[in-house]
Amino acid sequence: MLKKICCTAVLASLAAGAQAQEHQYFNFFYTGFVNDGVFNPHVKYGGSFSGRDLNGDGVLTTNELTSMVALDIDYTRCTAGPNCTLDFSFDYKNGLSIAAHYYDDNAPHFETWSQRDFYTGDSVFRYAANRETIPFSRVDFFSPQTQQQILSAVPEPGTYAMMGLGMVALAAMYRRRKHGIHPGLAA
Repeated sequence: MLKKICCTAVLASLAAGAQAQEHQYFNFFYTGFVNDGVFNPHVKYGGSFSGRDLNGDGVLTTNELTSMVALDIDYTRCTAGPNCTLDFSFDYKNGLSIAAHYYDDNAPHFETWSQRDFYTGDSVFRYAANRETIPFSRVDFFSPQTQQQILSAVPEPGTYAMMGLGMVALAAMYRRRKHGIHPGLAA
């Protein structure tokens, strides 16, 4: 019995350690925004993020991200500074918080420029211009009717390895019981 308890404790600690360091992937969607004072339930913005909870506190923060894509920009890949900033946090209790800003002026010729901002709970802003015109500009505001959806993507192979280890342990216990070997007497 003591051997069984020790094995269970070891498996549980391995699973907890793997979970804290496991790479996590998520997709997110927000549906329903206000534009020009009118709520449109069909406007939808989304993206994805991934990372590792390195400190094991259950919160994924900016410095733990490997990617955060919204509005076709991976905000973790662009250079930090006034043209690209990201403040991010996610946990199941408090939800998702994104403050992302991107600006590209096509320097040194300034032929075209664009800006994309995503501020959870506030607004989504997209802007594109060139020397002659502003071909695209739109701001959509979050409202109390905006719905959020966060989906966990497929786990990494390490998760499947942990599940496989658990299945092997269960199979061994089943085999012992099937052949009448008492777990306390097995070597």
